[in-house]
Amino acid sequence: MIRKAAREDLDRIMEIVEASKLLMEATGSDQWDSAYPLYSDYESDFEQGRLFVYEEGESVCGVACFNEQEPEHYSLMAWSKPDGEKVLLTQRLAVDPEVRGKGIAESFYHYVEQLAGNRGIQFLKTDTYSLNPAAQRVFQKAGYTYIGEWSTPERKAPFYFYEKNLKQG
Repeated sequence: MIRKAAREDLDRIMEIVEASKLLMEATGSDQWDSAYPLYSDYESDFEQGRLFVYEEGESVCGVACFNEQEPEHYSLMAWSKPDGEKVLLTQRLAVDPEVRGKGIAESFYHYVEQLAGNRGIQFLKTDTYSLNPAAQRVFQKAGYTYIGEWSTPERKAPFYFYEKNLKQG
């Protein structure tokens, strides 16, 4: 079940994030590190009502932020979305490494489509590190289209950007 996060979920969210950082590091990815994402990122998401968790039984197994505000660097990409159209982004998604492979990440991408539909939004965007093939497979399975890449001096590899137009399926 996916629900809005509660403040009490923040410690469990950070356990998932820290375990995900260790897994990324072990697989050669520097996507997430000691500087990002932080407790304060998820706390801000919570306070702004855009933080969601995947709960199985009584246990939080995953987290994602669904945000209508695009980061500044998104303007560098050639998106198909017309100017002025609202967009919904999926950001800071993490699944507990102990339960990966059960479709939890995919569930978040189905949920964001419902959320967008409820808000009258037809454009979805997301991004991931080029060294994160698992996320890339999730995006492709969910029907997202690759838009382009962007590099930053802080990371050894580029980020890949994806979008989905819900009117086109």
